[in-house]
Amino acid sequence: MRDSVLIIVVLVVAIIFIGPTIFQGFSNLGRDLSNWVKYGWEDESTDTDGTGTKSTDQQEKEETSEEYSGSTGVGVIVHYTDGSSKEVSPEGSVFNLPFAVYFDGQEVDYIEWSLAACVDWQGDLTSLKVSGTMQVIAQETGITLRSEGVLKTFYSGDVSDNQWFEIWSFSLDAEEIQYDLSDGDYTLVCSAGLDFEAMFTSGNKSTGTASPSTNLPLTVETDKIMAIMCEIQPAVITT
Repeated sequence: MRDSVLIIVVLVVAIIFIGPTIFQGFSNLGRDLSNWVKYGWEDESTDTDGTGTKSTDQQEKEETSEEYSGSTGVGVIVHYTDGSSKEVSPEGSVFNLPFAVYFDGQEVDYIEWSLAACVDWQGDLTSLKVSGTMQVIAQETGITLRSEGVLKTFYSGDVSDNQWFEIWSFSLDAEEIQYDLSDGDYTLVCSAGLDFEAMFTSGNKSTGTASPSTNLPLTVETDKIMAIMCEIQPAVITT
């Protein structure tokens, strides 16, 4: 009997000291369940007062998500002496892999190189500045046939998201090529080193670089030039 009374006394004392902690635990669990029903799996910190207003931390996360990505490439248009032409555009690239197009061996009047880009962005873009260089070099001799500085700024209305647009272009006629190169087979390499700077309405800035190129093998003779093929090597914009 004395043992039973002692056990009851111990239980009462335990309930007095431990009971509030247990009840507090159940209370916290009930509050967490209530918040889960109200907010779902969302972090409670994304809401300040239950009205749907996002916290400062959440707003900063959204602002820092403003970014862009894309591809660049150098296209070629070969104009023939008979008035026809053949164009090879970087838009034909798949997963930014190099691809080649063969020509018919017709006599060349002049060749036009076009630097283009396709950009995909998140956020409200205000401007995209592109700077760098673009040049054509004869691979076998190292002779530079043309080199120009690239500097152009596009605004939100000038370019469309995930659509190709031209950045820069120049051309060389057959006489210019023949003047710099003697008879023989050459590969004209048109390459560009580009810097990108994207500005967003929030004031955030994102930068990137790209180095696309295109190889154009051709045959130079005293009285004519014949293009053999064109190999475009696109480049991803690295941010």
